[in-house]
Formats: sequence, structure tokens, C-alpha cells
Amino acid sequence: MASLIGKILKNRYKVIKSLGHGSKADVYLASDKLLEKEVAIKVIQTDNIQPKVMQRGLKRFHIEAQRMAALNHPNIVKVMDHGEHEGIPYLVIPNYASGTLKDWLGTGIPYEKALRLILPVADALAYAHSKGLVHRKVKPSNILLTEGDLPMLTDFGLVKMLGGEETLDLTGIGAWVGKPKYMAPEQADGRVIDAWTDIYALGVVLYEQLTAWKPFETETPVTVLVKHMHDPLPKPSEIISGIPESVEQLLYKTLAIQPGERY
Repeated sequence: MASLIGKILKNRYKVIKSLGHGSKADVYLASDKLLEKEVAIKVIQTDNIQPKVMQRGLKRFHIEAQRMAALNHPNIVKVMDHGEHEGIPYLVIPNYASGTLKDWLGTGIPYEKALRLILPVADALAYAHSKGLVHRKVKPSNILLTEGDLPMLTDFGLVKMLGGEETLDLTGIGAWVGKPKYMAPEQADGRVIDAWTDIYALGVVLYEQLTAWKPFETETPVTVLVKHMHDPLPKPSEIISGIPESVEQLLYKTLAIQPGERY
């Protein structure tokens, strides 16, 4: 996808510089001439989407973007605007300069602080689920932080909006979307994806916050997913001390293999 630096979108947003590049979207810093403030522009990559799927997906994108813009929760990043530039869809969101939860990982976070960061995200997900939206890609890099370290959940439905799938063919044929280390078992084997899928992913994030490790670490994405589907959860308190039994039991419930056993 060609760079948008220097372009003006919607005769309103002047793209200043790149903020990041992901597998499904590029993020730019832009100046909003109407509001006279800096914003972030999330441009969805369309290079690998077939034309027929793209044609259907653009209509769906605008419908889903409107639903996302209607979300009103203190821990969900607000969609300020949306549109297309030369047939490429984009979202306009606030610019948060304090990084993401991913930047905090690498060493274990005390459980009090970990819960303080994760519980507002759980509340945000519950709110979104009540509105019929499933996130599908809960992970540390999708939890932004404000200057006061308030967690803000972002990236709702980018793949779903353009007709993408979230499944993995374990025979190696096909592709998947998202990070396998945060995927629930049902997300890997093609079962229904719903609110419980998000809860599982959030449990992985909490586990990683507390222990500095993801529950399952292997050399290949497929073997990671097989472990998520079949292996018991490695006991967190054996990795790092000081985790209360109640928090450990929360992880066991959140990361249950069967969706119906989670909370």
C-alpha cells in the first residue's frame, strides 16, 4: 500500500507521518483542519482482499464503523470519523502518545497494578458485547494508554468489517487473522466466535502481565494453538510468587478450554 504521508483526506485531514504498520492496518498521525488538533488515521490494508469481497466489504465497513462510532464507554477509543481515500477505507481516532500495554510487558507487573489496568478493559468488552460487537483481536498492542495510564481498548472489528475470517486451518492450508498466542481454542478450529472468545484473550493478557510469559510459548503458531486447545494452563504461581490464590483461580476460569466454563 502506498504511503499517505502528505496527502489530504476528505479535504480535512493532512497526513503528517507514520505511527506504525501492522498486518491489517497502517496508522498515521494527521492534522485535523476542522478541529485544529492532531488525530490518528487508521488505514485498513486491502492489498490481499479479493475485488468481490472488497466490494461487499466496503458497504459493511461503513455500517460497522457507524456502530463503532456509536460506542460510548470511557475505556473504548472513540471513532471520530470514517471514510475512503481512493477506495481504501480508514478510521479517524484520537491520538494517544503514551504507547500501549505491550510497552509495559517483559517483567512481571504486581497483581494490584495488573488488575487496575485489565478490569476497565473487561468492563469495556462487556459493554461492547451488550451492543452486539465482538472484538476478536484482544491483545496488549490493542490496549492504548492515556497520559494518566488509563487503558483504552481499540481496533474493534477491522477484519470483520471487510469480510475477513478469524479461523486457522490446522492442515496448513489457508490463513488466520490475529495473534495465535492470544487466540481462544474455538477461534482456531472454526467454531462460533463470541464474547467468550474475547474473555479468553483478555485472560492471556492478564497472565502475561503477571508472569511476563504467555501461557503457551512454542516455535510455530500451529503448535501454540494446539496447546491452547488441549493443554492444561501452566500454574502461574509456579512461574512467579506473590499471586493470590483468588487471582490464580480467576485465570483458570478465564482461560478454560471450553467457552461455557469461562467467566
